[in-house]
Amino acid sequence: MPRTDRRVRSRVDVRWPARIHHPELECATGEVINISMTNILFTSPERYDPGESVQIEMQIAPDRWVHCIARIRRSEPGPRRRAAYGAVILHFTGRNREALEDQLTALCRGADDGSAPTPS
Repeated sequence: MPRTDRRVRSRVDVRWPARIHHPELECATGEVINISMTNILFTSPERYDPGESVQIEMQIAPDRWVHCIARIRRSEPGPRRRAAYGAVILHFTGRNREALEDQLTALCRGADDGSAPTPS
């Protein structure tokens, strides 16, 4: 029997630099692999357990960072001794939701390749 995709909204493949904050761990540098308005897949060298919440700052454009709170749903091995985490986005701060929505819309229209420069 074929496996069905349980996602309600499709994700967009990106390669965005990210900083992941956990209340009990140091800030980790990772990368957003794919994202929708409700879910995110990112990598991190830190280990998080399902059910834990993290704050994620992602660079969606050279001069734009978006902040959200997400709850870890699952993890899997990732590249370079990092783990990949699937999480549900719980909350955006300020106008970050609109900024992400605008960027995802532009990406879906082919206006950009989804990459953002690594911060200097």
